[in-house]
Amino acid sequence: MRVWDNVRDDGLTFHGTVEYVKAKKPRVLYISFGETDDWAHEGRYDQVLDSAHRTDGFIERLWNMLQSMPEYAGKTSLVLTTDHGRGDTRVEWKSHGKDIPGSDQMWIALMGPDTPAEGCRSGLDVTQSQVAATVAALLGEDYHAAVPKSGAPLPGVARTRKGP
Repeated sequence: MRVWDNVRDDGLTFHGTVEYVKAKKPRVLYISFGETDDWAHEGRYDQVLDSAHRTDGFIERLWNMLQSMPEYAGKTSLVLTTDHGRGDTRVEWKSHGKDIPGSDQMWIALMGPDTPAEGCRSGLDVTQSQVAATVAALLGEDYHAAVPKSGAPLPGVARTRKGP
């Protein structure tokens, strides 16, 4: 069932991703699930929660599939984040933007063999400008050196390595 004319259902995104990974075995893959954001704009918190639950399941299934494939098992990292924050009040949670308090705050999670088990420490200030550098570091590349205006990789979160 299509809810929006200009947005692809996250289920289609997930199933297309699974087939693409099986067929092409990419070294890097970017996936964008967007239903939680779309439902928030609609003011449907019930659907935001349902969508977040489905997305968690998609991520779990993707991770399990990757760990079952020799090309990826024990060699793959997932970087999970959002493209923006969201308002942090009962009134403003439906939107985001420079004039909405809380929109500048987002989260990031990493998991994989290059990420220490202790995870992030509280009090660590992280910016969106560090995402590309962190992904590049996981691939053995130094994005921050190539693009000095970017943020540095997340400190102590990703052990870097060279090669595939």
